[in-house]
Formats: sequence, structure tokens, C-alpha cells
Amino acid sequence: MGKSINILDKAYLQWVKELTTRYRQSQIKAAVKVNSVLIEFYWGLGSDIVSLEVDNKYGGKFYATLSADLRKEMPGIEGLSESNIRYAKRFYQLYAECSRNLQQVVEELCRIPWGHHIRIIDKCSNNPNKALFYVCQTLEYGWSRAMLLNFLDNQAANQLAYQNMSYPDFISPKWKAPYHPSRKLKRN
Repeated sequence: MGKSINILDKAYLQWVKELTTRYRQSQIKAAVKVNSVLIEFYWGLGSDIVSLEVDNKYGGKFYATLSADLRKEMPGIEGLSESNIRYAKRFYQLYAECSRNLQQVVEELCRIPWGHHIRIIDKCSNNPNKALFYVCQTLEYGWSRAMLLNFLDNQAANQLAYQNMSYPDFISPKWKAPYHPSRKLKRN
């Protein structure tokens, strides 16, 4: 016969806490995976838009039309706004050259949230080296969106650092843990 469980037993209460922790960790892992797949979708969408040269073929209404058509086909799905589709193109254009030289760049880009990418695109639109610097810092230190914005707005302190880095410097073995919002900023 099995041992009966006393719900007041300290071991049982500890086990419940461990289960709760494991469940929350699973939720974070799932969110990170969903984010990664979404970033891959935006990368592919941006690539398609650039390779099809849709801006040249369909004119100014392309993004609004594509957004409306996608929303019609997939009602209730978020992330298909006209502005998000434009960001997908800008996202691809910003990093396309880097990804040709170093395939691992796209994998690393998929490790931070889309909202972070939007802020980086806004502040570093024509400077992939600078953008990758902020991606690297976000991954290394687990920056929240607010922290990232703070550093982006105070770029003078980081300007020399990103100018002296090359693409391979951004892909580092120390980037093993996926981004998640509960990581704390490392302090020296």
C-alpha cells in the first residue's frame, strides 16, 4: 500500500511550491518560444516584402491592404497591423546584411521580444552595428523594455562601445540563457 499524503506535511507543502515554480518556469519557456517563432515570422514577412519589391509594384496602399487581408483571414490575431508589417520590413532591412555574413544573427534576434525590436529599429534604423549592440546588451543583461529605452535615449555612454565591435563580437557563448523578463541586471 502507498503512503498517504498529509496535506499539512512540510514535505507536501514544499512539493506544491516546487510544482508552482516549475509551472511558472514552463510558462516563461513557452512565452519565449512563442516570441521566437513570432520574430521568425516577422523576419520572413520582411524578407518577402523586400524580395517581392512590393513597394514598387503596389504603391502606398500595400501595407494597409495586406493588414486588412491578413486580419480578414485570421480574425482576432494581433500583430498584423499596418505599422507592424512596416516594422517587419524595416527589421529585415536593418539586419539583412549582417545575417548574410553571419547566419547566427537571426537566431539571436529571435531571443528578445518584438517590442524591444521596435524600439531598437526606431532608434537605430540605419545602423545595424548599433542595433546589434543593443540586442547584445538586452540579451546579456536581461533589459526590460523600459531599461532598453533608457539606454537608447542615453546613447552617448554606449557610442564608443558599439563603434568598436564587429558582428562576430555580438555572437558570444555567454548568450546561452534565453531572454526572460525576470532576469536581473548584473551589477559589478
